[in-house]
Amino acid sequence: MSWGLVWFRNDLRVRDHEALLTACLEHAGRIIPVYVFDKRQVGPHARTRLGQFSKCSTPRAQFLVEAVQDLANTLRTHYRGMQLLVYKNALPENVIPKLIAELSTEKQVHVGAVYYHREVCSEERAVEDALRAALCALNQRGELPAVTLRALDGSSTLYHADDLPSGASVGNMPPVFTSWRKLVEKGARIRAPLPMPDPAKVQPLPLSLGCDPIPTCAREVIGDNCEQARLRHRVPWTLPDDATSRVDPRHACPFRGGESAAQERVQAYTFGTDAIARYKATRNGLLGTEYSTKWSPYLALGNVTPRQLYAVLRRYETERPEKKGISTYWVLFELEWRDFFRFTAMRYGNALFWRRGLQAVLRGDPQVAGPSKTWRQDAVLLDRWQTGMTGFPLVDANQRELLATGWMSNRGRQNVASFLTKDLEIDWRLGAEWFESLLLDYDACSNYGNWQYAAGVGLDPRADRHFDVIRQARMYDPEGHYMRRWLPELESCTDWSQVLHLHEHYPEYPAPVVRHLHGGRKNLDDAANAPKCSVRGTKSGSRGRRQTKQTGKPHREPGWMRQAHTGAVDILDNRDGSAALEQNRQTVLDAYLRSQKR
Repeated sequence: MSWGLVWFRNDLRVRDHEALLTACLEHAGRIIPVYVFDKRQVGPHARTRLGQFSKCSTPRAQFLVEAVQDLANTLRTHYRGMQLLVYKNALPENVIPKLIAELSTEKQVHVGAVYYHREVCSEERAVEDALRAALCALNQRGELPAVTLRALDGSSTLYHADDLPSGASVGNMPPVFTSWRKLVEKGARIRAPLPMPDPAKVQPLPLSLGCDPIPTCAREVIGDNCEQARLRHRVPWTLPDDATSRVDPRHACPFRGGESAAQERVQAYTFGTDAIARYKATRNGLLGTEYSTKWSPYLALGNVTPRQLYAVLRRYETERPEKKGISTYWVLFELEWRDFFRFTAMRYGNALFWRRGLQAVLRGDPQVAGPSKTWRQDAVLLDRWQTGMTGFPLVDANQRELLATGWMSNRGRQNVASFLTKDLEIDWRLGAEWFESLLLDYDACSNYGNWQYAAGVGLDPRADRHFDVIRQARMYDPEGHYMRRWLPELESCTDWSQVLHLHEHYPEYPAPVVRHLHGGRKNLDDAANAPKCSVRGTKSGSRGRRQTKQTGKPHREPGWMRQAHTGAVDILDNRDGSAALEQNRQTVLDAYLRSQKR
């Protein structure tokens, strides 16, 4: 009988893995697992297109290495010594056909099909096309039995594309999230996770094959040619290497990569500590490991799936009815945002990466599209933003945390993105590429989709949103605990009321790089002297109205990147510009909670 080759990609797990399970069923358990460190994505010379940044940072590469190690250990432990074939600094379209040919001619092992989970963005799909062409060429030579290519959807989304109602399907989805969400919550089901293949029915190859040794650290994959190495001797603050970054006591996401660690983290955040019950209240935090789920890095590598998380949330609600509330729904709500961006990428393709963004797709309606934005590409300002030397403490602290650890909170992502695009007016794609390089939880759809929202070029009619980073610091870090943690120059600072003049009292800290915020519309001295207001029971924003004890008026504010919490996005107030959204949302949430009581 023939064997099934399973090509692992961003799906480094054995549970809820459609390709692995299908290969086992169709080849009587005869499977050959393969993983390739694609040198175009994870290699010493992999670079982003516009900024030419290293595509994979040290923390991100380390997390990936650990995930591959964990997959290899799981396969070996559960499936009678099964070997994960690993290839470094290689191309899948070269490695896999060559492996198939060698197995057939030298080992008399015939591979009948290659199984994998399809991706949706252009670079990943180009690899699939290249592999398909290589296998077609192999088949046309007639030297080996024919090999088929089986592309499967996998479980990368909460809702399967085939289960979306007609009005919310990929080809017919509304451009506004709220409209799409209402349709899917009403008319789509969430599939149960698939079981892992039965170990008793899996047959590993009875021979050892030559391949690269599994890496033990990031340097073996990306070398020293990454952003951390490039900046280590230039930034005026300590930047850890791959051996010390995780043990940094400041690290808010110090977890190992891999399916095993993902299961542990999910269990700990739910049944272990009941932190999930406080998620709604703590999700805008800046310090510690428990203010958010920290599930997004595992979702990004496919160590866990949205459907597995949904199953855990429902089980938690069943077994802990006294803890059931809005927080578990909020996590689900944010996973729906993650789906929305992925389905948006499926529909609009490369427009996700265009300078003019998805707004360019809507140019036929000037009321929706608005005027085209002119972006700056100032290398000096960009460098100050990247290295956390802007003179704005909240921005700098978040940027240094990202550079050192690969992690940044949701609140931080909102602010640094707004600062780059609205205050410095620098091309949003440079910010997106910087996040691509550094984030542990980098996911192309969520990352570029969120940056388009921040820049005002996405499928969002409210393009003029802006986060006032001075006000945000006052609201979310009023005592400066977070900023002091990442800004050693300000370690002794106790008075944060004169943010713009900190450099005068602390000479090692830089002066502000700009004197006006929001493209010159807001004078910094006015912003610094703005009165404080109570934000209890409200969310953070910087434009629109806020319901406070001072005014009693309703506040409308944008949200951005919940990817920092669940791999999805931040859902705050009026993202689609609907004045009635908050009322509609509360109606939805109330209905959901009532349904859980039945």
